[in-house]
Amino acid sequence: VSKGIYGVQDLVKVTPGLSYVESGRSVPIFSLRGVGFFDTSVASRPTVSVYVDEAPIPFSIEAKGAAFDLERVEVLKGPQGTLFGQNATGGAINYIAAKPTDTFKAGVIASYARFNTADVQGYVSGPLTSTLNARLALRSVNSGDWQRSESRGDGLGAQRFGQGRFLLDWRPTDRLKLAFNANGFYDHSDTQAPQFL
Repeated sequence: VSKGIYGVQDLVKVTPGLSYVESGRSVPIFSLRGVGFFDTSVASRPTVSVYVDEAPIPFSIEAKGAAFDLERVEVLKGPQGTLFGQNATGGAINYIAAKPTDTFKAGVIASYARFNTADVQGYVSGPLTSTLNARLALRSVNSGDWQRSESRGDGLGAQRFGQGRFLLDWRPTDRLKLAFNANGFYDHSDTQAPQFL
């Protein structure tokens, strides 16, 4: 957050060779060092794969809900088929989620920007028992229209986006650790209107 990275589209600010374009149908298109392809279908498989805690996100549209409450982000350039599997011809983006802590911690980040854009995110983390730690993180982004139609007076571009993550770390013994990770997001935002040229 301190570097202005709030989503996968912001990684291009700090990662040489990574490019990001959002298609007219809201599908993100990634390429690394020029390897990628522009396909706007929702079910297309990317050439730059996205992972959350090393679990693959099979379709690019699902990557929109991956980037928040993170410990770190790894961008691996070049083919990653040996390490990460298929659909990593151009490279891989691996999000490492922030893990539950053994002491109580909580935080909130909020911002307000143009077009009445309100972005609020927060987390609560700590122990539930002496062997069980949990972390809950939530984010909500809401904004008004940013596109206007000169011919009809209509507006478009409002955001209605939310993310959530719940993690459990259980250590019943020194040699056994079990982790549970549930992620979800909704995106009821408007897609960009095509422009007549």
